[in-house]
Amino acid sequence: MMSGIANENYIPKPFIAKLIRSPWGMVLLQHTTYIKNYLYIPKRILGIMKDSLEQVVEKGTGKAAYLPEIKTAGKTGSAENIPGRKTHAWFTCFAPKDQPSIVITVFLENGGHGGSTAAPIARDIIKWWYNHRLKGKNGTQKTN
Repeated sequence: MMSGIANENYIPKPFIAKLIRSPWGMVLLQHTTYIKNYLYIPKRILGIMKDSLEQVVEKGTGKAAYLPEIKTAGKTGSAENIPGRKTHAWFTCFAPKDQPSIVITVFLENGGHGGSTAAPIARDIIKWWYNHRLKGKNGTQKTN
């Protein structure tokens, strides 16, 4: 669902690794992106949703995912558990907000609150991705 918001209604089929090579450079697995589904949310509403999700990270319950160098849009959550146990914690987000390249969902069983436990994990993933995938070697943003 978050990828549908990030991609302005288009939901691509998710995958973990886009390309896997052998130690000798042979391509073992390569995924191609294709549209799996479509949301029917008006563009104006999508804009409001993206702005609101950005505020969750900048000023709200997802503040633990905030990184000043990259605008992130996200949503925290806590899912009910059996009585006597902590709630399940989750945080889902995409970045950069205006030209999304990555969507992340962190779910922690018995994790408590998403904002305090799942959001920091997402922040660390985004930080690694930003430093190792989005930025080129000369410090400029990759175009892909």
